[in-house]
Amino acid sequence: MTMFGVTQTQRLHAAVGGAGIANYTSFYGETFFTTFTLSLFGGTPYDDPAIYTKLSATTFIKQAKTPTLVQVGNGIRVLPRSRVSNSGAVCAR
Repeated sequence: MTMFGVTQTQRLHAAVGGAGIANYTSFYGETFFTTFTLSLFGGTPYDDPAIYTKLSATTFIKQAKTPTLVQVGNGIRVLPRSRVSNSGAVCAR
């Protein structure tokens, strides 16, 4: 929620995200934990790409102004470290 929340409001002075998902399409393709996205979105990104794009923080990243600390640990199989690293790279631009 943090990754998406900071793109939707300017009310926060700072935010902390714990290994958040910034892009649900790439999350679906890189994790074994696809039941989460299937139950949340009702299908795969191939079935309904619009909903995956609409709810991904990277879609609205230009609106984010809140300084955000993103925390991630080693060995998190559900959320590959590359997903968090990529979201940081997008934010830095």
